[in-house]
Amino acid sequence: MASNFTAQNLYFGYKCGKDSYEIYEAQAAAIKLIFHLYLNNNSLSDISESLQELKICSPRNKIVWGKQIISNILSNAIKYTPASGNVDVEITSG
Repeated sequence: MASNFTAQNLYFGYKCGKDSYEIYEAQAAAIKLIFHLYLNNNSLSDISESLQELKICSPRNKIVWGKQIISNILSNAIKYTPASGNVDVEITSG
């Protein structure tokens, strides 16, 4: 039986395990920082600048983080937060 777990289906912060997705700790730290900054009233531009200053690579392995990439991560909060938690993240431009 073929597995549904492929690199194509991955979200930033995850890697393929044998039978499931696993957290990719280096990228997970970037995800946590993005949510932390956003929930502390930083704009998408501010978050982008912070990530670039820290030299954290984007999902495309670039130092430059576009606002759309950050917005996409925040919009997929369900993929990055505990299933038991209720997370309501409203994206605002900035």
